[in-house]
Amino acid sequence: MNVRAYIQHYFDIGNNKKVRNICSKLGDIPFYKNFSTNQIIKKIENRFRNLDNKLESRTLKYLRMKEGCEVIQELKKIVFTGEVDHNQYTMILNEWGFLFNNEIPDDTRLSLIKIWKNEIVIKFQNPAKPYNPSLFLKYILFIGFCYQNNNLKREVVQRKLGLDKETLNNLITFGRSKNHLVENEGIIILKTKVVYCWLENDELKHIKEFYNWFITKKSYNKFAKILKEISNIQATEKEWIDYNKIVNLFEITPIRYLENSFGLLASIKINNKRYIQLSTEGWFITKEIDPLLWKKDTFNSDDRCIYIPYYYNPFIISKILKNSTLEANEYLIVLKQENKNESSSLKIMD
Repeated sequence: MNVRAYIQHYFDIGNNKKVRNICSKLGDIPFYKNFSTNQIIKKIENRFRNLDNKLESRTLKYLRMKEGCEVIQELKKIVFTGEVDHNQYTMILNEWGFLFNNEIPDDTRLSLIKIWKNEIVIKFQNPAKPYNPSLFLKYILFIGFCYQNNNLKREVVQRKLGLDKETLNNLITFGRSKNHLVENEGIIILKTKVVYCWLENDELKHIKEFYNWFITKKSYNKFAKILKEISNIQATEKEWIDYNKIVNLFEITPIRYLENSFGLLASIKINNKRYIQLSTEGWFITKEIDPLLWKKDTFNSDDRCIYIPYYYNPFIISKILKNSTLEANEYLIVLKQENKNESSSLKIMD
């Protein structure tokens, strides 16, 4: 809902006192009999919609001067995380009309994001690509390795792919839940037709399904919400978010997990400062469009091998793996070409 809808609701239920108090807090918004309801609503609406305007930005100055910096910090947290706690600061924000029944209007939030985004976001043109293999890419490599090698034992898979026991166990459990594989007396047997039918149809649906399975299994319900909020802050692929400032707004554990375990966030360090952004998969999941690195980047190859960076499209990698053998999986995915012509045709992206 927007500001207009909330104020109109107060008038509709006869709570004129609430509207009068908001006008009083904001200052210079008259509440007289000779002003129509619509005129009052429009003045309040303009104030919150245009907080980035020099004239209207004084509202934030008034709020800071009268209520203190702690209220401003609480408002920033609400704007960027979408979460509202019940405390003394949110009570004040309700009185001022920044919140209505502990909900922030959509237009107010967008207006404040415009003001504060530059405090936490910076653009880098061509930083080093920091990506580690995502959890989904690990599953793709696992599937590809099983495709090329029949009747594998867990220890062989773990050693070849560099997976820890917990990660491998989770990937196998997911695979079994989707009927992608069976395990018989410690031997992993891939159901090839089932798994590749799954991979090659409705990519967005299935990558979301994969991560949602892990979120549900681990009861990490906040993770999806935090990822979406970070996506709301990051508008382009050149934008990076100041890590030290974002951890003052979000819980640090989900951010670390989204980066280190899921691979849906990436980080870099420049001039001893750390920055984060959506990884290519994080971008694909939240924006629901292909990231530029999937559209523009190609990868190197020679007469024997293909060298693929971890940030590349995992669905393309899964196709190449059907005609390649995994040679190495450290810093880059190195694949030995079994059918050079077919592999080469897959690697060139328009």
